[in-house]
Amino acid sequence: MAGGLPAPLTRASCFDFAGIRIAFECSDERWLASLSQRFEGFATDAAPVLTIRYLAVEDAAPPLESPFPALRVTTHGPGNRDTIELAGPAFTATANLAAAIVTIRGPRHVYPVNMVLRQLLPLLLGDGVVMHTAVVTDARRAWACTGPSGCGKTTLARLLAPHALCDEMAALVLTGDKVEARALPYWEGRPGAARLAGIYLLRHGPEHHRTPVAREAAMMALVGQMVWPTLSEEAMARSFAALAEIVVRVPTWELAFAPRPEVADLIMREA
Repeated sequence: MAGGLPAPLTRASCFDFAGIRIAFECSDERWLASLSQRFEGFATDAAPVLTIRYLAVEDAAPPLESPFPALRVTTHGPGNRDTIELAGPAFTATANLAAAIVTIRGPRHVYPVNMVLRQLLPLLLGDGVVMHTAVVTDARRAWACTGPSGCGKTTLARLLAPHALCDEMAALVLTGDKVEARALPYWEGRPGAARLAGIYLLRHGPEHHRTPVAREAAMMALVGQMVWPTLSEEAMARSFAALAEIVVRVPTWELAFAPRPEVADLIMREA
């Protein structure tokens, strides 16, 4: 990779992703400014649990055909997570989770961070799951609106922009006797959290209509919308158990909707 050795790391910024506080170090102030813009609103002064050191080089960012291109991932160590090595488009990363340090070497662009976080957040999350979902809220309650690509997550989030926390990915966390939906900055997101009152399996339709989904069917549908921590068998088992508990605690509906804002009334209706 062109660009030679990077300058020493001199600056840091810290962000809170659903309770996982990550500090970023880089010698390049322009890169840190881009990162702060990308994660605007998620900054925190709290102590980090993980540090990502970004070694910026001069290489131009390659064109990406999808938001999350394929990564080559290898693991080392008896715990299968002592050292994780990732290689993506024009970047490499090494994660030592025991030491809570991740080192990324890549172009002056934030897409490597997006890709690495997608691998690490499900692994680092405690009692909960990371799901492909939009989240809408009335400030007191939240609803996860999920489904495969093209089902309408982004459409719904834009339609209900004043209520939307994120349009692609969120953490659903077991806290005491409730489930909390916590926004993540994918792809457009703002910080926020609220008690999860329901899960919607989205599809487009000519009119708004919701249908209750039995727990077994809900579990089968939601398994395909998870961002699984595939790098750790222990974390996989923990996430599967958390999803099963979420399905027990929170009702699931199928939601057919037309692109009209009054769908918010149906989404936020009591069960």
